[in-house]
Amino acid sequence: MPHTLVFILSFVATVLVSAVLLWWGTKLIAGIVVKKETVFWVSFVTQFYRCVATLLIQYLLPRHPLIGFLVVLCGMVYVQALVLRLAVGVGTHEISSGKSQLVSFLAVVIGFAGVMPIIAWSVTRLSA
Repeated sequence: MPHTLVFILSFVATVLVSAVLLWWGTKLIAGIVVKKETVFWVSFVTQFYRCVATLLIQYLLPRHPLIGFLVVLCGMVYVQALVLRLAVGVGTHEISSGKSQLVSFLAVVIGFAGVMPIIAWSVTRLSA
């Protein structure tokens, strides 16, 4: 049960934190105000990609978890930057590739390094 709870809480928390970081990042770095719904869906698509890619990488590279982690991390940055550019490009604004990759990189790294370990630690602490 704790593993399922950690998965669900980390997914939800990472989607929300990444959405806030994407919204602030596009506003501060790119100078574009994006709808909160747009960055929420960009973050959701990226986290869904993370789940599917992690499952596939763990199946394909079970003995090389570090390589799998780096592949998923780089893929997340690329997918999130691509979806962010597509979502912002639908509106009246345009975001450059470098700025979208920088914003995506910050959101992905903070999600991996900050949110997921805190959720995992708090759930294991509460279940003990």
